[in-house]
Amino acid sequence: IGAAGLYFELAHPGVVLPGAAGAISLLLGLFATQVLPVNTAGLLLLLLSAVLFVLELFITSHGLLALGGIISLIIGSIFLYDRSVTGTALSAWVMWPVIVTVGGFFLAIALLAARAQLKKPQSGAEALKGMTGTVWQTVGPGGGMIHVHGELWKAVSDSEIPSGEKAEVTGIKGMTLTVKKID
Repeated sequence: IGAAGLYFELAHPGVVLPGAAGAISLLLGLFATQVLPVNTAGLLLLLLSAVLFVLELFITSHGLLALGGIISLIIGSIFLYDRSVTGTALSAWVMWPVIVTVGGFFLAIALLAARAQLKKPQSGAEALKGMTGTVWQTVGPGGGMIHVHGELWKAVSDSEIPSGEKAEVTGIKGMTLTVKKID
């Protein structure tokens, strides 16, 4: 499963989830077959979680890399110490606050990124649609001028809008706005 996940990620870059799940599965498979001692598997899972968290900051994965990092962090924390050799384990009072803090941080980043994606554009042509402005020169099918968002724009309208009236931007083509009169 691990090798298949890594292959799918390499064959289709940017899917993200198969690569993260494949890396975790591969390390768990090496642990299960006793190729890696428990503490090495735990350390590698912790390193994998750090790599996934860093990649989440640079790759748009919509939180999937962070989720893989949290899963890897939980499993790596559990596997970090070999109880049969040392007789100790990582304290739950240390492990869970770290996992909750790191997970909460990346969840907050994912929520902020999602909110930014859903927000109305603040600049460019898309931001002008729906804005209101004041007609400076009578606007009609032949053109005119309108003051919108602190700038003067060429504008056209299906009906005449006299100077001083308010108008709403309904579209933009090139450097000319399409407007309609606000009642």
